[in-house]
Amino acid sequence: MRSISHLKSVMNIHSLKPATVALLIVLTTTMMSIKTLSAQSTLRIAVASNFLNSANKLVNIYENLYNAEIEIISGSTGKLFAQINSGAPFDVFLAADELRPRILSEADNSFVKGTYVYAIGRLVLWAPGLPKHHKNCNEKLLDMPFQHIAIANPETAPYGDAGLQTLRKLEKLQSIQSKLVFGENVGQVFSYLVTGAVGAGFLSLAQVQDKDPHRNTCAWIIPRNYYPDLSQSAIMLQSKSTIAQQFMDFLQSEEAKIVIESSGYFAP
Repeated sequence: MRSISHLKSVMNIHSLKPATVALLIVLTTTMMSIKTLSAQSTLRIAVASNFLNSANKLVNIYENLYNAEIEIISGSTGKLFAQINSGAPFDVFLAADELRPRILSEADNSFVKGTYVYAIGRLVLWAPGLPKHHKNCNEKLLDMPFQHIAIANPETAPYGDAGLQTLRKLEKLQSIQSKLVFGENVGQVFSYLVTGAVGAGFLSLAQVQDKDPHRNTCAWIIPRNYYPDLSQSAIMLQSKSTIAQQFMDFLQSEEAKIVIESSGYFAP
């Protein structure tokens, strides 16, 4: 299709009737408006790996309710945080901790009202090759002869740090350290487990429920006093974005809380 600038170059605009000139101006303005609207109407949400499946469920409901277009970018909380600090154009950040959203909110006061805990995670040690009634489906899993046990990078993944603190709490870190395989995030840990690359691994209860909704496999739900609180915070990164605020409001709705709780989280 010929561009407006090309049409202007081959036509003497001064020879056109006023109505025609006006039409050209309206057409040009309309095309620019459509382009701007398109860019603004796509909501970009950065989501911690553990919450990815739950976020997809929420987004499906939200898109049907509001006829919205949403793009999800998933990764470890630490990696997403680094991308945001480098200027990544995200509108909303659903982290797996409270710390990084709080750091962002303190860096810019306009973020403060858009920060709140949307879910409280639960850590599990999952051994998908064992049945749920196995006699060692508890902390004794760490004494099982697994060749490898997976854990997310504790430096960037809150669930990885929670797994590491659990090992320290149980005084098992030294005895199994040679077995540990580190994933970039809990999504990668999940992949290691379902492909059989490792025998057990630390990840979120929600990930296990998505794969094994009837809980037929061994998933030891680790007591919450074994690891730091896994409160997960959301922050709106574009303070003047109407669609970002609308999604944040939806995330606090009763409908969203039902999805979050049914996925294996506590809803605040």
